Amino acid sequence: MYCKIFKKSNEIFLMDYIPEQISYSDFIKSYIKEQYMQVIITSAKMVNILQTVHESKGLIKYIKLSSDIYDDGKEQIEIDNRVNQINKEMKKI
Repeated sequence: MYCKIFKKSNEIFLMDYIPEQISYSDFIKSYIKEQYMQVIITSAKMVNILQTVHESKGLIKYIKLSSDIYDDGKEQIEIDNRVNQINKEMKKI
């Protein structure tokens, strides 16, 4: 299962997306039709989110990239390794 962040009336919503049940474009269209706006998280915002999670002693379980954007999954492997390394360090604290 995947999630997508939307905004409506200054509220943020995390919506579940299950690719086996609906195409991504239909999923997005259905929420846009209901007056939701997509929230795009830039790299800078993601860094701030990660920093906040770790400063509050939280753990990131997984970060999934779109495989069609990156070269043969190399970036995904790099991110997985880094997330695991950071989580091990956080557990020591």
